[in-house]
Amino acid sequence: MKNTCYANPHGLDCSFRNEAYSTAEDQALLARTVLQHPECLKVMSTQQHTAELKTISGKDVEMRKKIWKNTHLLLGEPCFLGGKTGQTQNAGNCLATLFESKEPKRYIVIVLGCISKDARFTETRLLVETHVAIQK
Repeated sequence: MKNTCYANPHGLDCSFRNEAYSTAEDQALLARTVLQHPECLKVMSTQQHTAELKTISGKDVEMRKKIWKNTHLLLGEPCFLGGKTGQTQNAGNCLATLFESKEPKRYIVIVLGCISKDARFTETRLLVETHVAIQK
């Protein structure tokens, strides 16, 4: 990755400096590397995960369930295998998506700087539909 600089480990904007930047190409390289690990694809393709959490305070034990929902709204639609959403004030709404064509061949789609959360899904769907139409 030649055109990326992370200002911190979590990737969120820093209030004291504006040094984080990246490109769609670098994010695709990162996604390709992450997706080479099956356990990462499993996490990125999971729509919902429920865990039972135990809190111990002295002699008291409290059990509760926590549900994590994937914010990638295209999961569950045909050909969409997984991905990662993101949003910061500086970067806008972003999305990395893995999809599989009928060939079968896998592709990574990166959209950056979308004006809304919904727009990142609309743009991704449009790119995939355009690819599918061209392949016919």
